[in-house]
Amino acid sequence: MLRKTFLAAVVAVSISPSISAQAANTPSYRSFPTQDSIRLSEPDVKKSSPFWPFRTRILNGAVTNGVIFNGKYTVVTWGCGLPCQQGVVIDRKKRDNNIIFLPLSMTGYEYSFNSSQLIVNPHPEEYNNTGEIPTFLYREFYHLVGQTFVFDCADKGEGTKCLDEKEYTAVVNENN
Repeated sequence: MLRKTFLAAVVAVSISPSISAQAANTPSYRSFPTQDSIRLSEPDVKKSSPFWPFRTRILNGAVTNGVIFNGKYTVVTWGCGLPCQQGVVIDRKKRDNNIIFLPLSMTGYEYSFNSSQLIVNPHPEEYNNTGEIPTFLYREFYHLVGQTFVFDCADKGEGTKCLDEKEYTAVVNENN
């Protein structure tokens, strides 16, 4: 009896992640692999750029954070109120025009060295105790193309349907 219960638990645990991943239809890091590796260049922070007010954070982050996103980008984030995070990615391969603003976040970011995918508000369920996830806490999936983060979809968390841009905009408008 104990052996059957253990075997059933092992089978349930090994099947569960694949079922929830398929049901959620969320993009994976493997969908957006890194293109190449690089030799580091400095952030291009000029007085005339929109990044100038954040130069200290950007320059310090470039030194301490290293390359941690998509094989050639340094990610630097900072708080912009409660709850709010913003930041940039620095293309360490390019010399000029090498900083890109991240989409605003309420709870942070998740990313991978080997992928161009960025997840904004990666764990919305951790910040909500009412049972309903407000739209500003939805997980948002993006991938980086050139100098732009392209929106893929948004959801309420693990195991929920990922809404495309049109569906997500309708939900946001309905709740505001």
